[in-house]
Amino acid sequence: MANALGLQADYRLQIAPPSVPKPSLEQNNNIHQVIGQAKTLRPGLAAAEANIK
Repeated sequence: MANALGLQADYRLQIAPPSVPKPSLEQNNNIHQVIGQAKTLRPGLAAAEANIK
């Protein structure tokens, strides 16, 4: 990662934790539902995911 930022490869990076709260269980479930609907409506999405796996 350091190299991608133009730094020496052995440069020690300190990464701060995210400043936003984690999504709730309800938000996660909603996202999974929306993704499932998208795969049903757009078969190309499911096919693209299968190519990645």
